[in-house]
Amino acid sequence: MKGKLMIFLLILSVIFVGCGKSKSDESKIIEQAKQIGIEYFKKNYNIDVVFTEFKVRPRYIDSRVGMNGHVQGAEDETIYLLIDYDTYKIAQGIVFKGFDKKYPKIEGVNADPILKDKDQD
Repeated sequence: MKGKLMIFLLILSVIFVGCGKSKSDESKIIEQAKQIGIEYFKKNYNIDVVFTEFKVRPRYIDSRVGMNGHVQGAEDETIYLLIDYDTYKIAQGIVFKGFDKKYPKIEGVNADPILKDKDQD
């Protein structure tokens, strides 16, 4: 019985440790996702943004990275992006209330309508 329990625990640990990403993989995912987010805001709104917090979800849960940040030079103008790290497409975005009035979308750019104010439904 003791041997079976040890084998079971060993298998579980291999599964959970083996399914994780290395720090190097996670850093690459974050760097690429960060570039996508920065380019998105520059291209669609002509603003510079800074991402300060990152959370890479394990693939067995979801293949997305969440990024918190703000408009450069305005820490109270917060933004959040969720990017799929398989496709590197923006899955969801949330910005501060009044974002669209302060930073209107650039004319002629076909931006995805994913961003919405935090205080709206």
